[in-house]
Amino acid sequence: MAVINEFPSQSHAGEYREPVVVVLEPLAERRQHLADCLSPEPYQVLCATSVMEAISLLVQQHVDLLLLPENLEDESVIRLYEEIKVLRMLRDFPVITVVELDHLAEGKISSAFPHEDFIEEPYTPLSVRSRVRRRLETRRRQESNDQTEAVLVTLAQTVEHRDRYTGGHCQRLSLYSVLLGSSLRLSQEELVALYRGGFLHDIGKIAIPDSVLLKEGPLTDEERILMQSHTVKGEEICRPMLSLSRVLPIIRSHHERWDGSGYPDGLVGDATPILARILQVADIFDAITTKRPYKPAQSPAEAMKILEGLAGDNELDPELVAAFLRIAGYPHLSNQAHQDRALLSQSLRNLRQVLMGTEANLRLLDLHRPRNTVRTAYSNGFSGR
Repeated sequence: MAVINEFPSQSHAGEYREPVVVVLEPLAERRQHLADCLSPEPYQVLCATSVMEAISLLVQQHVDLLLLPENLEDESVIRLYEEIKVLRMLRDFPVITVVELDHLAEGKISSAFPHEDFIEEPYTPLSVRSRVRRRLETRRRQESNDQTEAVLVTLAQTVEHRDRYTGGHCQRLSLYSVLLGSSLRLSQEELVALYRGGFLHDIGKIAIPDSVLLKEGPLTDEERILMQSHTVKGEEICRPMLSLSRVLPIIRSHHERWDGSGYPDGLVGDATPILARILQVADIFDAITTKRPYKPAQSPAEAMKILEGLAGDNELDPELVAAFLRIAGYPHLSNQAHQDRALLSQSLRNLRQVLMGTEANLRLLDLHRPRNTVRTAYSNGFSGR
């Protein structure tokens, strides 16, 4: 049975938790009717009579879904909207609005408000239960995907930890790629894919034996083919995850080359997806400036010259290399960020908060205007490892 409560106590950690549904409805009769519609379901229904009560519930409880009417006061709607934006940076939950059918058809419902779904009036108990159940199931699947994705990221970092020379490589690639992507005004979804791609791009190396992965000196032809297979293997590992669909091209194609000399598909020019090309530039820069079993580390200034040379030789996208040079003055890409693990970790935490928020939050990256010149980038020493 549904529990009708204003401010219930929190569940104890570790106990089974029924989905928590908040019903915001100022009118007592309508509020009770909506709660009764949900009563056959195994939900904890929390009723709020005002926006302020609803906000208190959203802050104090682990809410799974919010159900509200369309006819709230304008000032209250604005306050609720702002609170939902902040809370969703911590934990996401769907919002369903009860609307009059003609209002929905005539476009009178605000597109700015974060609705995921609507229940049209007049409604039946079955329609309310079905809509709420569907949205909660979608949320449950997303949480399951997030957990699986977290396991994959952990696995990818395990791969990195096999090689004592590449510590922090995934973190730096996530940071550099998103900053470069932001300077190119990519969408929020594309920036999130770049962030994930920084961690997952080499996950296929879990299938490469240490004798090849950590070999000092050149690889044999057979070993090179095995090493190059990590792109396809990584794509195969992540393909079942629908939430990683935008990351798959990064995983498969980040070793392609502008002139078609890369692998695994020999793609030429912009046939290589742009997200893969962005991560590729950051990946090569980090590889050059990092000590590896087969080579010493080179300075950031040397790495920048090498990148320009690769672009001039038609191996890298020249426009992306030029864009990489233009953001060289960004503080997070200084030598300090490279050397100071604590600062790098803080940068990543800040970046996650930005990417989990709304499109407007992307302005926090503040890379949409020119910064230092190439000369300043060289003199400051662009960050790598």
